[in-house]
Amino acid sequence: MLEELFNSVYEKFKLNFYKSIFKGLEDREASLTPTEILCVEVINALGRPTIKELTEFMETSQSNMAYRVSNLMKKGYIKKIQSKEDKREYL
Repeated sequence: MLEELFNSVYEKFKLNFYKSIFKGLEDREASLTPTEILCVEVINALGRPTIKELTEFMETSQSNMAYRVSNLMKKGYIKKIQSKEDKREYL
């Protein structure tokens, strides 16, 4: 019973999340690849992760993750924000 309720709520959450991602997509030149969708979902779940935190969570190389983040920035889905504590780090 509780598991069914949880699954129902989770499915609604996922649908809402994807709806928010694709809202206004028709106005954009490029669409998201499945990997980019996963990256956006992970970024959303982790809050404001650094490239290093994303790399560790996704278990991929730092250069690969930097490439993915760069593509998402070019498409206008995310923005890099410089950390106030460590100027070398971006969130």
